Amino acid sequence: MWFRIPLSAFTFALPLLCADAKVDFLREVQPVFQQKCLLCHGAKQQLAGLRLDDRDSARRVIQPGQAAGSKLIAMVTGASGKVMPPMGAKLTDAQIDTLTRWINQGAIWPANTATKHWAWEPVQHPTAPLVKRAAWPAGEIDRFVLNRLEKEGIVPSEDADKTTLLRRVSLDITGLPPNAQETADFLADQRPDAYLRQVDRLLSSPRYGEKWSRSWLDLAHYADSDGFEKDLIRPWSWRYRDWVIDAYNRDLPYDRFVTLQIAGDLVPGAGVEDRVATGFYRNTMTNREAGVDRTEARFDQLLDRVGTTGTAFLGITVRCSQCHDHKYDPIKQRDFYQMLAYFNAADETDIDAPLPGEMGSYLRARPEYETKRAESLAQYGVAALQQQWETDMLEAMDRPGRQLDWDFQATELRAGTDHGERILRSPAGDRTIADARRLTGRFLRTPGPRIGRDKDLSAKLKEAKEKLDELDKNFPALSQAYVMEARTDYGAAHIALRGDWKNPGDTVQPGVPAFLPGSDMKSDKAASTRLDLARWIMAPENPLTARVAVNRVWQELFGRGIVSTSDDFGTQGDKPSHPELLDWLATDFRQAGFSTKALIRQIVASRTYRQASTTRPDLAQKDPENVLLARQSRVRLPAELIR
Repeated sequence: MWFRIPLSAFTFALPLLCADAKVDFLREVQPVFQQKCLLCHGAKQQLAGLRLDDRDSARRVIQPGQAAGSKLIAMVTGASGKVMPPMGAKLTDAQIDTLTRWINQGAIWPANTATKHWAWEPVQHPTAPLVKRAAWPAGEIDRFVLNRLEKEGIVPSEDADKTTLLRRVSLDITGLPPNAQETADFLADQRPDAYLRQVDRLLSSPRYGEKWSRSWLDLAHYADSDGFEKDLIRPWSWRYRDWVIDAYNRDLPYDRFVTLQIAGDLVPGAGVEDRVATGFYRNTMTNREAGVDRTEARFDQLLDRVGTTGTAFLGITVRCSQCHDHKYDPIKQRDFYQMLAYFNAADETDIDAPLPGEMGSYLRARPEYETKRAESLAQYGVAALQQQWETDMLEAMDRPGRQLDWDFQATELRAGTDHGERILRSPAGDRTIADARRLTGRFLRTPGPRIGRDKDLSAKLKEAKEKLDELDKNFPALSQAYVMEARTDYGAAHIALRGDWKNPGDTVQPGVPAFLPGSDMKSDKAASTRLDLARWIMAPENPLTARVAVNRVWQELFGRGIVSTSDDFGTQGDKPSHPELLDWLATDFRQAGFSTKALIRQIVASRTYRQASTTRPDLAQKDPENVLLARQSRVRLPAELIR
């Protein structure tokens, strides 16, 4: 069976393979390597063990200096009996000749290839270039864009008319079109800064946070239900959603925005809202099928948390290293599980997260509620009955197979009650009020076979449950939030051999990808926490975080990022169309205190953004996808904005 491998794996080396001037690697060889599906590692006999990001492995297949006997040449010419790529356009004679000459010249491949990729390099702060049309730019952004246009012999478009411009910027900032009065006011305003006044008005609207949180919640995998077959509702998931909206409206600096979502429970003096932010990691799917091993289910959630961290904050596909070293980027499997170790030392919990105005009514009603609840529990003798139930449940968990009816109850508890086994095994005096009530509620719903055989007792417990349900229904309880908390009872993290949770390999300590700066950030790895991870992600020497953040803002405003693959800054992703502009924006973003509103204002104030979006015949061949930004992009509204 043939499996296709995109050969941008070869680009891991980037400008590093060919020192022989006879064949220019970047101009001649690399484009051939990048042709999709050039090679197949499914050809077991011919290409067994091939790793194109490993010099020694690749050279065994390439066989430098011997193109006539090269396995690579045999595959692309079809001499081996198979032709690579197996689908799509084959290599041309000219391309095969390029590879042949390069191999015969020695296919020089330097040993140190791990960091030769633009995204791994330090962020620079280039000076905006000089341009010929000096009157056109409104700022540095325009000078970078215009400089590229002038090199291509292209002129920018005229500004959009005022009506179009107000509609565009209103939809981009708030997700809503301007009303008739707002349009009339703008058309009548002849002040030089009339447009920027509109921008500031829109940025101060509460609708701004609602619009811009949408794309972030997509990155966070936000959902109001668990997923999988049962797909139960998550009644308090909105608490994290509202935190994100509020963070945007307050213009919470991006470094704080990131830190709180990764480790809000660990920041000094953490308050309720700081902890609510960690709901970022509570959006993983939750499998409540009774037959699922809870260890496996938790492992799957840890995988998702690591992958989401890499995508959302770093723009790299770390999840590709779950089963083996990344095929294209220098991310080792050990790196992946070192990141997983941060989340292995944490667990889910639910907390009281009252909204303004809730606490007063709650405190007034609580004494009477507690009294009536205690009376009902005592009236039906719930405490003693629950204690016997807990003993039976622990017996079933510790000695499975002896009583199948109790085995079923234990399985249901593990699947249907969050952390049910952990709560059950905790001494009654150590349980939080919420955990104790959750366990009592579970007991009253399913009191087990012992009570089930006694119809009168079952009826009494059903009556007790109905009384407590009615009491809860009329009690002004506090809003809750799904959050993370640090825990140490899960033991050490291990590499999962071939990604299999049942096959643990070496123990690993918390850590970050070794090829990126700051991977040695803490000498005592075992003591490293999610807060250390957050600090590393936001560290000035980290080349990815700021680039990824400003690129996503640019993508939201132009329909396409400076790096079009906004979730993949690795060697498989696209190169930036304006690399100097990307770095300038990233550096300026950091220097301006990570203000997202300031970044958006700066971009929408540019002449580049304000151009008309009318298609131009002269760009049809030169720039059909509008990569060079000689006009504004025509962007379809997403479903949420239409709604």
